[in-house]
Amino acid sequence: FAEMRIVTADETGLLKVCSVEDEKAVVKLGEQAKEKIIDSICWAGSNLESNGGGRRVLSGRRDGVVQLWDIDAKCELASFDPISDAHAAPKSIMLLGEAGGDRNSFLTCCENGAVSIRTLDESFRTVTAER
Repeated sequence: FAEMRIVTADETGLLKVCSVEDEKAVVKLGEQAKEKIIDSICWAGSNLESNGGGRRVLSGRRDGVVQLWDIDAKCELASFDPISDAHAAPKSIMLLGEAGGDRNSFLTCCENGAVSIRTLDESFRTVTAER
């Protein structure tokens, strides 16, 4: 029987994996800094790479940076800078495509209406015009 865990983020910039049974954080990822506030997180599945891997989470920081984390390996796998000032502070992140596929991508939505779709190989396209 697998241990139940909850993934959460906060205004200190840390991504935390908490054990429900132990009632404590068992993994802390990221760097604690006010300028790295995390506003959104999204389950990114398992095995995003064809060679395998652990459970993955995407996090969106207030400064617009989106990070991909492997919570089993306890490390950051990728970091994506915002594509423009209009794309800072994503309020929503969604993984698109099949886990394990060749073209995994994610969508970010910002409070100002800016939306972008980016692939994990760093290509992107803007879906809405900047305001």
